[in-house]
Amino acid sequence: EVLTHFFGTKHMMQNLESATPAALDSLVTSASNCVVHWDEYSEGVGRDTKKLDQIKNLWGGDGRSKMSASTNFQEASSKKVKCGVVLTGEVMPNHIDSMPRRMVMFNFFDDKEKFAKNEQAYNRLVEMYTPGLQYLTAEILAQRSLFEQEYPTVYQSMLKLVNEHLKDQHGIESSIKTNWTQLLATYMTLQSFDWWPFNITELLPKTVEKIIWHSGVSESKNRRVEFWREVILAAE
Repeated sequence: EVLTHFFGTKHMMQNLESATPAALDSLVTSASNCVVHWDEYSEGVGRDTKKLDQIKNLWGGDGRSKMSASTNFQEASSKKVKCGVVLTGEVMPNHIDSMPRRMVMFNFFDDKEKFAKNEQAYNRLVEMYTPGLQYLTAEILAQRSLFEQEYPTVYQSMLKLVNEHLKDQHGIESSIKTNWTQLLATYMTLQSFDWWPFNITELLPKTVEKIIWHSGVSESKNRRVEFWREVILAAE
């Protein structure tokens, strides 16, 4: 919800359980440079091959494939997805092979004591984003040209740091590492803002921690990683 409020006060949410594939595709392919929210992901959705393919296609920026007739044959076509998509639900999509590698995954607190300690901070966050966060978006967009110029260099620098911190870790998926490093590089490219509250000392350890956790979640469903892990252990 916080991410959607960077682009307005109306929360753009669709229910994955009840929405049709056509309705889901219509929103993500018509939106541009903003964030769309797909809610109520479940194992049932993961068993729906049409919706599952839609979720997987988001990784490549493609919408739902459709058959279009021509004079001599039919060919599949799809519209491009030019927005970010937030996927939420009571279960993580790690029961589907390859899914964890196509997204950045977060888990909520499953400890009631930890949740209670953070409830007050959460309520404060809701108060802050409810009126809208477009003023922050406007300030960030003013730096677009600087971001486009600096991001590639910052990304390579962050990737080098991440690799150094992961050198003793086995079974790390390159796509998962790339996904998290891109977020880290985005934050660090914007660090020249006077009001930017994040720094490398805080964000780098968190990024490495999440890469290791995320790879562990993916590894449980990834036979290739398990195979190469056994090869590495055998070589050692």
